[in-house]
Amino acid sequence: MRKILFVLLIVVTSSPVYSAVIETPKSEILLLYPTQEYLVFVTEYSNSLSTCNSSRRFRLDPLAPDYQIQAAVLISAFMANKEIKMYIDDAQPSDCAPIVNRFRVY
Repeated sequence: MRKILFVLLIVVTSSPVYSAVIETPKSEILLLYPTQEYLVFVTEYSNSLSTCNSSRRFRLDPLAPDYQIQAAVLISAFMANKEIKMYIDDAQPSDCAPIVNRFRVY
């Protein structure tokens, strides 16, 4: 019986913890600018994870394998005045520009 409890304890404590993803409503990109580290953008949508630009500043993850594609699509969406819907991991700490995991262009 103890072996079973021990195995259950190991399985439960070693399983990954999944965080919730915030799916934002469609939002217009108001401002877009690159920094030396990553692409920053400001949207109509605000979230408490963002602490700058009235909680409306976000960024793409420069370590993402498809960062260049994401940046190109975001710039294109901004230039075409298209709205985006963002997906943000809510487990990250508040930051001036929290990371957007992915987005859709509408």
